[in-house]
Amino acid sequence: MYRTVRTAFKEITGRELGNGTLCRWLLHGVCGIRLDAIKISGAWHCTPEAMEKFLRESSAARIAIRQGFEIQTQEQSRSATRTSKAIAKAQKTLADAGI
Repeated sequence: MYRTVRTAFKEITGRELGNGTLCRWLLHGVCGIRLDAIKISGAWHCTPEAMEKFLRESSAARIAIRQGFEIQTQEQSRSATRTSKAIAKAQKTLADAGI
């Protein structure tokens, strides 16, 4: 079931989503990962699953970058497979750390 992006974010985190953050996630993404959303009647909507996936993958990508891994978007000629592997490794590191 689609919800506004703000509502989906608040349901998951309990926090408000700022205008700048919303625009950045939709237009540019985080570390090459964009939120999968659609515009309905002038407002951006996504599923709670899409929001959870975006939060999980963008967090993993940021951690991978902090650990020295080079994360590039597909536009930068990095294969989706290599990006997925880097994200999976970062997610494993998070899981091992209990985060």
